[in-house]
Amino acid sequence: MRRSTSAIVSKVVAPLSDSIRRNLGEGWSTKRYYIEYRLLSNHLAHGVVALARLGASDNLIEEFAAKYAEKLEPASSAPDYHDAHGKITSFDPSLLGQRKNYYELLSFYEGEINKN
Repeated sequence: MRRSTSAIVSKVVAPLSDSIRRNLGEGWSTKRYYIEYRLLSNHLAHGVVALARLGASDNLIEEFAAKYAEKLEPASSAPDYHDAHGKITSFDPSLLGQRKNYYELLSFYEGEINKN
């Protein structure tokens, strides 16, 4: 009998601890750090999840996050951070592929999700 891929992966992939899950939603998220820095993209959450899934200890993950965060900019430095709510009220195809209006788009899509 063949086992499903998800059954195999669930035995290999480590789960996220409550501490790591909480920090992903708060301390290490784009609510705290801007999505970009020096024309690069913020991949803090990706690195944290990858390390956790590979079985790294919470201490190692926290060390990685602290070091990575040193180069990031605060979310409040984004031009659209403080007045993002309600600026985009419908899908705007002109923003596709653009590196702008992140917090305005985030606010719009959070509103769309909460409608349903």
